[in-house]
Amino acid sequence: EACPALNFDLLKVWSRDAFCCEVASTDPPGCPWQSLAKALQHARLERLRDAASLKASGHVLDQEPRLAPSEQLLLDEAPSEQQLRGRLVEAYGTLHGPELKRLVEAKRADPLSYFCAMRSTDAALRQWAWYLYCLTFASS
Repeated sequence: EACPALNFDLLKVWSRDAFCCEVASTDPPGCPWQSLAKALQHARLERLRDAASLKASGHVLDQEPRLAPSEQLLLDEAPSEQQLRGRLVEAYGTLHGPELKRLVEAKRADPLSYFCAMRSTDAALRQWAWYLYCLTFASS
């Protein structure tokens, strides 16, 4: 029987070779939060690199792209897992009434969600504040 850690390492090597890019490691291995943060950090660096190349080549854009404040913030700083978690908690915290109920119902329907085991939407809503609190803790 193959070791899961070895399989994951082999998958990382294959991905690196297939997509001609570096595959970063996370702690714990495969952490989705850190994977998302690393992907956004990489996208930020690519966007900054492309902007610098355009500027260096003398290319002038007809119109500067307008970014939402949250998008501009992603360019201004490399997002960390903690920042992503904080933004999600902040966004979730703005939901109330029917919007929050729809979100919790969608989470109950997701087999990977903490809320899938809840017997009712009302039971899940009673856990919502605790869930948001738990989201603030980093993976490692």
